[in-house]
Amino acid sequence: LAQDRQAYRPPNALLGPHGQPATLAQDRQACGFLLLPATVLMRTHPAGLLQHGGIWMSTDGATFLTWEQERFRWSPDKVYYYRGAKMLFKTEPNTKENDDGSTTQIVILQDCESVPMYSLVVRGQEGRFEYDIHDQTGDMVARARYDTAKDFPNQLLFTDRFEMPIAVAESPAITNLADLVEGQHRPPEYAIRPWQVSFYGATTTNSSLMLAQNRWVIIAVVQDHAIRVSGESGQLPDFRPWFVGVCVAVLAVVVAVLSAVSRLINVAVSPPVSREIDNPNPFLKPTGAYGSLGPSVWESKVPKTISPPRSAGQLSPGSPTGWSFGSGSGSPASLGPQRGL
Repeated sequence: LAQDRQAYRPPNALLGPHGQPATLAQDRQACGFLLLPATVLMRTHPAGLLQHGGIWMSTDGATFLTWEQERFRWSPDKVYYYRGAKMLFKTEPNTKENDDGSTTQIVILQDCESVPMYSLVVRGQEGRFEYDIHDQTGDMVARARYDTAKDFPNQLLFTDRFEMPIAVAESPAITNLADLVEGQHRPPEYAIRPWQVSFYGATTTNSSLMLAQNRWVIIAVVQDHAIRVSGESGQLPDFRPWFVGVCVAVLAVVVAVLSAVSRLINVAVSPPVSREIDNPNPFLKPTGAYGSLGPSVWESKVPKTISPPRSAGQLSPGSPTGWSFGSGSGSPASLGPQRGL
């Protein structure tokens, strides 16, 4: 009997994960929570060249949050979700290598401080992506699959770990009329297609993703699916090479400007010293005689050389000192007898 009770798992049994604790940023209300109704519409803004985004809204037109994706940056695949000016969470795609050499695409749902909350394992291709949703501990809490209803092949059904339905999503809206969006109601091909998400009642499952504060996880999966489909069809250009080129060009210009400024400062502060000029200061150049401090007039006429003293036999007549000024041979440049010196 005990074994039968352990094997029996009714849909609403309190088994499996029932939510995870809030992150520190959510407890401090730095990121905050988002309460969503049972039906949410997803619409996109007109696509720009370097940025595109959209909103989550109610059936009455009330906006719950806005999201944006910058294309002209190093990580253009990140998507940021805001409520007003405050960021609620963001998604960061990643790739995991398996043991057999294949790769698995993973999307990390992070709070506003980059703390991981949920991880999405992406499967499928060609516009029909399917997801496995895991919590912080790695346990799978939900999955999203196509072709679960024979009459509605384009609906993406979310189920818990016991295959009980949580929500359903379809583009552009959940309807049984396939021709409802024909003609002018069809969105343009270059835009991200609109989606509608509806949650089941609490009687179908006890998954924590049914709670109003956790429904954003399901809708974030649908949003990632819509962005992947638009990117797969080539609607979203990749500006990463242009971004790298602009960064390299800006860095080269900054280095050139800093080099020129450094050279000008070096020339202005530490000018080169010329060894050919004895006195580089123009205010200390000699200007000749000035008043009583300058040389006498007769001294300016004295030759620069002085002849050695003559011997006694060579003294000039009338020269009491025996010195003659001028050349050493007593040339006519000598001044003759010097009296009174």
